Amino acid sequence: MESLEQSLQKAVQHHQAGRLSEAEALYRQVLQLEPNQPVALNLLGVVALQVGNAEAAIELMSKSVHIQPDYADAHNNLGQAFQTSGKVEDARASFEKAVTLKPDYAEAHANLGNALQAQGFFDQAAQSYLKALEINPDYLKAHSNLGLAYKELERLEEAEASFRTALSLNPEFPEALNNLGNLLKDRGDLQEAEGLFTKALGVDPQYAEAHNNLGLVLHSQGRMPEALEKFQKAVDLNPTYVEALNNLGNGLHTVGQVNEAVACYNRTLEIEPENAETFNYLGNACKELGKMEDSISAYQEALRLRPDFDSPTVNLLHQLRHAGLWPEVEVLQGRVDELTERRLCDGKSIAMRPFD
Repeated sequence: MESLEQSLQKAVQHHQAGRLSEAEALYRQVLQLEPNQPVALNLLGVVALQVGNAEAAIELMSKSVHIQPDYADAHNNLGQAFQTSGKVEDARASFEKAVTLKPDYAEAHANLGNALQAQGFFDQAAQSYLKALEINPDYLKAHSNLGLAYKELERLEEAEASFRTALSLNPEFPEALNNLGNLLKDRGDLQEAEGLFTKALGVDPQYAEAHNNLGLVLHSQGRMPEALEKFQKAVDLNPTYVEALNNLGNGLHTVGQVNEAVACYNRTLEIEPENAETFNYLGNACKELGKMEDSISAYQEALRLRPDFDSPTVNLLHQLRHAGLWPEVEVLQGRVDELTERRLCDGKSIAMRPFD
């Protein structure tokens, strides 16, 4: 009869080979014999996370670290489960615990960087990625994610260097291809960006974000049928991908399929009811269809959600003037003047072109 340790080793072998059902059965067998076995609890939690049950993973891994508080791997895995569940502050705390227990834990430093980046602490995130790379200079994801942090910090040359370093280590790393493509797209290097997104999709045809980003490049070049195909593919792969739904809507609006665009925006708002940009796009589409009241309502909702949002402010002002609603025009004009003065003090200006 196998010992508990032998059963656990066999479970790990199944797990490493991707045989999750067999691994799960053996982890549970171990836990029947020893319910507080921390390694089995942690690794059963990893299986739960891999099959999409983050809450079960959190419960199992939390029990593991409660039993063995110095178990760095379990803290790191618990952090990933928290992050998957959107509990970013808890994730950050778990990753911090992991690197405190094991300072040379490159993966935990990189994961801490991911949590910090999700919270908008981009400089701290960059420091975590740099620490991971100090430990493991060939850590692909850390190079790529460091590039994302640098991009948010507007350190664009360093961002590009990080993405290119990742690609020097693996020229077919889809995330780095996509991230570099985004940077080049934003810089206006559309041809190289298109090639990078295309290469990323050659490696991973199911990469929804790369389909969406390639669609944006094609849209910028006026290649609308191809752009719409890419946006639609991104949405097919991820039906809750809000950015792709909005881009599909904008593309449909561009080619005159305005009712279809409205349907896209409404789908987005079912997923994110407080998406101010989508309400602005919806207002533009309703204006195009001659639905003035709906257009005004959409712009007003965009401004309720983001009071300093330029585009719906200007768009609403034009629609109110067109409708002859002069008391409302006077109130909104005062807001526009205040916003303009504030922006000028900051060395910026408010965009006055309507219906963008």
